[in-house]
Amino acid sequence: MGSKRQYVEEVIPDIGALLCARLEEAFDAAEVMVVGTRDVSPETLQHNAKPGQMVIDFVRLEKSRRSVVGNHEGICW
Repeated sequence: MGSKRQYVEEVIPDIGALLCARLEEAFDAAEVMVVGTRDVSPETLQHNAKPGQMVIDFVRLEKSRRSVVGNHEGICW
């Protein structure tokens, strides 16, 4: 809205093409996933993370969630 919308339209006008409606779509298209919320279930990670895909964890997911991802890196915790 307002000035933020103008900034986005001027600086990153193609952002709409990069956004996904579903988390599964984002996993399919990404080389690196950044987790910034604890709302991601272990099942979601297990079923969607691809071999070789890096997951950057900013929220310190529980061990049960980290163990399903091969390339898991925790940052800032």
